[in-house]
Amino acid sequence: MKRAERILGIISMATFILGLVFKYLNLPGGGILVCAPLLTFVLGYLPVNYILQRGIARSLPGRIFLLLKLMAYALVMLGAVFMIMHWMGGEAFLAMGMILVLPLIGLNYYLRSRNFKRPQTGFNELVIGVLALSVFFYVNRPKASKYALERTRTMLMQKESRIAGLEQANRVIYESIDSLNLVRDLVLKTGLMEVREVTGKMLGTYESIADAFVDYCNRQYPDPDSTIKGINPSALTSFDLGTDFFITAGNATRLRKAILEYWERVDEIADHLHLSYKLIGMGLDVGDVEDVYGHISSWEDYYFADHRVNVIYSYLLEIKQMVLQTEGVLLNGLINQVDLSAETMLLQEIAAREAARAMDLKENEIIRMQQQQELQDMQLRQSESQLQQRNTIIVSAFAGIGLVLSLLIISTRAFYLKRRDNRNLARQQLEISSMNEALEQRNEEIMAQRDEIEAQRDMVYKQNELLKKTNTEISSSIDYAKRLQTSILPSPGLLNTRIADHFVLFIPKHRVSGDFYWWTQIEDQVVVTAADCTGHGVPGAFMSMLGVSMLREIVSKEYISHPGVILRRLRKEVMYALKQTGEFGEQKDGMDMALVSINVETLECQYAGANNPLYLVRDGELTEYKADRMPIAIHQNMAKFTTRDIQLKRGDHLYLFSDGYVDQFGGPDDKKFKYVAFRQMLVDHAGLPMKKQREVLERAHLDWRGDREQVDDIVVLGLEI
Repeated sequence: MKRAERILGIISMATFILGLVFKYLNLPGGGILVCAPLLTFVLGYLPVNYILQRGIARSLPGRIFLLLKLMAYALVMLGAVFMIMHWMGGEAFLAMGMILVLPLIGLNYYLRSRNFKRPQTGFNELVIGVLALSVFFYVNRPKASKYALERTRTMLMQKESRIAGLEQANRVIYESIDSLNLVRDLVLKTGLMEVREVTGKMLGTYESIADAFVDYCNRQYPDPDSTIKGINPSALTSFDLGTDFFITAGNATRLRKAILEYWERVDEIADHLHLSYKLIGMGLDVGDVEDVYGHISSWEDYYFADHRVNVIYSYLLEIKQMVLQTEGVLLNGLINQVDLSAETMLLQEIAAREAARAMDLKENEIIRMQQQQELQDMQLRQSESQLQQRNTIIVSAFAGIGLVLSLLIISTRAFYLKRRDNRNLARQQLEISSMNEALEQRNEEIMAQRDEIEAQRDMVYKQNELLKKTNTEISSSIDYAKRLQTSILPSPGLLNTRIADHFVLFIPKHRVSGDFYWWTQIEDQVVVTAADCTGHGVPGAFMSMLGVSMLREIVSKEYISHPGVILRRLRKEVMYALKQTGEFGEQKDGMDMALVSINVETLECQYAGANNPLYLVRDGELTEYKADRMPIAIHQNMAKFTTRDIQLKRGDHLYLFSDGYVDQFGGPDDKKFKYVAFRQMLVDHAGLPMKKQREVLERAHLDWRGDREQVDDIVVLGLEI
């Protein structure tokens, strides 16, 4: 649990700082890298930290302190996420988190003055502090500098002034031509109307998109105190609005479509008016864009994705400016088509007076033409209705013909399938008759094989009886070996008189074990060990018996109680007994062992270990004394074994064990039990009687293992001082 807490804290802090760097460098993905570790911190790190610290602070004020701390940090982090994602309620979360700081300070002073057990500090609080400080600086960072705001305001005002000038110039051209009545040519007058209509449609589409974009920015960053053409300055540093509004919402595609339609209509107008024109600027160039490195980007991505709001708004203004310039070019071309000489103007005035006289006739003609047009429209609607009915009839007829053809195809296919099935049935009958002949021949062969099988069955039965007899003899031998191994294990009477209490959990994988435990007494010294020999079953049992006999020789006869000396002498004896010289290909058998020597009067303890550690549980805390990383056998490291001195107290619990318990596979995911769970279980149940501890360990092992096979021998030895 502590390791999970540390890992979650490190991952959250590192990912959050990386997200801040991405945000600062304007790289994509910064928002996700900032928000994800904050949520991981709230949903993962804080609950794990609370569970761990709750076991330490067992008093009610301490638990209230932990709960308030969890709520304060969670509210601050959630407030930061809401503010980064521009959701409502972010400021409220931050305010509530800051309010909870005051009772936290008071509770901390109260716990300190009353000497209550308080939660541990150190690395955990460092992680929380760094994250909280980073969140504070990030949330309260300046949105945009004053220089950037002034420069943006000046640039947009200049562009808008230029656009206003273009609009005024084009309006003067329209009003001059209309007021002077210069254009008498119907084609030119129609062209003038077409230019005004197509430009107005394009500008209408542009204005709707630009106004919607301004409203969208103001909704995302509401700040009415300071705006630039309706756009909030705090939005000038955002890199997400362009992608969200133009690419995702499809507004860039809509604008591109409008520009292409405007381009085509301008082409048509210029062609039938015989005008020379040009489309001006990047705003009307909607093709793909190639950068200096040769990379191709679509028009939408190049101008609207991952750009600041002020840049996008500037591009929109440039598009409007280019449309107005194109309109001005067309109007100037129309003006060049008109002859403005004095004679022509005089003729035009005379023609105007004549036209005034004929106005009434023209009006009547226009009314008559309108009536004819209405009649033609009515006839056209009737024709369209009849055509629609005729189309409906034709579609229905084709649908009926298609249905008939489908039925015909289905019936024809069914006929051919039936005929194919009949042919297949006849062929199968021929095959069945030939198979019957083959079966009769096969039956004769089977009868001959049956006789042979019966003879083999009798022979197998005899061999099975022999195997049963052999198995019985082997089982008897193993049972006798088990009795021998049990007889060499020590009696509990010694520990019952010299040690307060103890338990032994001894579970061989087979009937005999490669793990063993042993103890003896030399004056005031009690020597206790738990060992794990190479292998299990009969080979392991031989090694365990060899180890017990050597320990008796070294400790009981030679009167040696120093753990380091005992392990060194035992290694020498094992190498001599197994003829281990270090040559290639020879056996590497040996044993791992944890051995303690306890003075029952002074409670001084000495420990030495070969790959197996020693656990000491005192006042609810577990201390691990690590072993030397070398076995009791030939090995590349043949140094002396380290002896550690430990001063014990009454009520201490010592645990010696092999690796069989922690290496057992089981549980819902079929994984090893592992040392972390083993240590936690020892700490949780250290207050129980030793006999009850043994039952808890045995039940936990059986529940974890379930129906799976035991992977190794198990020995766990517990001592209560």
